[in-house]
Amino acid sequence: MFIPDDACHYCDLRTLIVREMARVQSFPNNFKFLSKVTTGGQMRNFEVPQYTQLGNAVLPLLGFALRQAINDLIFFGLL
Repeated sequence: MFIPDDACHYCDLRTLIVREMARVQSFPNNFKFLSKVTTGGQMRNFEVPQYTQLGNAVLPLLGFALRQAINDLIFFGLL
């Protein structure tokens, strides 16, 4: 069984794959992560693996809600 070194464990049965984690975090199904799934050792200095990209990302629905809130503040002159 493949278990990446920097994966998030949902339960003891198996590790969620990047696509499943992206769906949980509201990324669209056609969103592409362009790097390797995971890297280790010195390679982490040169590229960011998909699990890390997903973990560091701002959730799309959260980003949309924040943008709407900021737009409302600007529109009503509160910002």
